[in-house]
Amino acid sequence: MRERYKENLMTRVALYARYSSNNQSVSSIEGQFRISRDQADVATLYKHFKFAGVTLAEGEISELHVGLKGTMNALFLKDLAAKTHRGLRGLVEKGKAGGGFCYGYDVVKRLNGDGEQVRGKRKINAAEAGIVRRIFREFAAGKSPKAIGTF
Repeated sequence: MRERYKENLMTRVALYARYSSNNQSVSSIEGQFRISRDQADVATLYKHFKFAGVTLAEGEISELHVGLKGTMNALFLKDLAAKTHRGLRGLVEKGKAGGGFCYGYDVVKRLNGDGEQVRGKRKINAAEAGIVRRIFREFAAGKSPKAIGTF
């Protein structure tokens, strides 16, 4: 009976990813499918999957696998964070933007001699910069932020 039941089962797949904040992009979610979030997530998923009788892509997984995989993923993410921080710091030390989009500036999109995107370059957006200057003038003149924000 059990073998016959297995023959009639359709293959099911479970994928887990979530946004940590509203500022994340779709590419962040796609990256999570390739990189586990943290040890707690791995352990929780293992517990739920085991209860549901799910077999993972790696085959049969034990608590030892969960611990080792979670530890390796945590080390990978820690190393990735350090590399990202070093890269951003290098941009800032060169006088370039360290990331994010600031009102009043536009991202400069151009390629270097090797055909790679030049990162960290910004140019002033004249229309938005005028609004920023007005806000600073009004604030320096004693106007409250609430009054400045209402028209």
